[in-house]
Amino acid sequence: MLIVLAISFSCLCESYATSNSIEPPPIVRDPCPVKELKGEKGDPGPIGPAGKDGSPGKPGAKGDQGAQGEKGDMGKAGSKGSKGAKGIPGDEGMRGKPGPRGEMGLEGKCDEQCGNITELKEKFASLQSNYTEELADIKQQLAYLMSWVHPLGSKENPAVSCKDILKRDKRAPSGPYYIKVKDANLPDNAQEVYCIMTRSRNCPSGITQVLKIDGRRDSFRYSSPLWTNKEMFDPENGKKGCDYSQTKLATYWSTPFESICVRMRCPNSWIIQSLKIDIKGNSLYDLIAPGKYTKTNLDISRDWKRLLYPYGSSLQTKCTKQGINVYTTASAARIGVLGDEWKNCPNPDSYIGFGTQGSSCGRNPKTSCGNEAGCGADQGDKHTQTMGYIYVY
Repeated sequence: MLIVLAISFSCLCESYATSNSIEPPPIVRDPCPVKELKGEKGDPGPIGPAGKDGSPGKPGAKGDQGAQGEKGDMGKAGSKGSKGAKGIPGDEGMRGKPGPRGEMGLEGKCDEQCGNITELKEKFASLQSNYTEELADIKQQLAYLMSWVHPLGSKENPAVSCKDILKRDKRAPSGPYYIKVKDANLPDNAQEVYCIMTRSRNCPSGITQVLKIDGRRDSFRYSSPLWTNKEMFDPENGKKGCDYSQTKLATYWSTPFESICVRMRCPNSWIIQSLKIDIKGNSLYDLIAPGKYTKTNLDISRDWKRLLYPYGSSLQTKCTKQGINVYTTASAARIGVLGDEWKNCPNPDSYIGFGTQGSSCGRNPKTSCGNEAGCGADQGDKHTQTMGYIYVY
């Protein structure tokens, strides 16, 4: 029985080893209905009976004018005419002396002459409130109609994030969608980005792709300017899911988030492990680019080391330092954990993370994502370079 299970698992791994994505292809539906077929033209029918008499025609055209008649007798005298117009006024006379000052009048009342100011203010506030509510209602109705004509996430109606698309359509499949970004080089400030709409073990559904890192290359090492600038890297690869290509999208500096989802995949493997980091931010660029250290409190074994399960990981555990922009002169990680065999982590010789760097104790200095460990790590020396996928939610 054990032999049968082992063979089955081996076949399963081999069948996925050449696959470049863990996401199933979306179901393609034909949105156009089938056209109705028309029959052949029939023979002419028999001649029908004569119709009833028609209604009377319209009157004829007007005739020519007749000849002029003879001159008539003189008429009687007319009545008396009306009074003539008033003559032109004469020159203005000299101004007279001012008269005596009159007595002071009674004090006016604004309520009677100007209206009730308080009542007018209340009416204005009421109208203003109704106007605002009507505008909000119109805006909501317009958005609803737009979602039918151009679904949220389409080129004509880009979304703020994949999470917003899934809120509008709970059945939205994983795949590329148009997301709003802050980049004038992109048409309408929108970019086609891969969204994962299915929930994983640790990460929610509706996560927005930001980065894909191949740990065998040094493109995304800790010291790479790609972490500190606002330049895209192979954005066409951002339309694809968890394959072996690298990318950096404009979502890196554009998309706000409530949490970060990081995923690791060993080369030539179909297994992907994920980890959710509960940190909020306006964008990953704002969190990472300044270089400021942000501490996390995740479990080393259950969270960080599990990213490489079931292939095994190794870390010095006497002292660990984890979070965002974790840096020492010996090791560094943009997102990850460092391990040292000494207290206070003076020279950590092991790490698990994304955007990594370090070469002491025989570690590979080019590894940019994965697990490098030496000099007394708990599971011995490790040199595991992985694919890394970073999403925001």
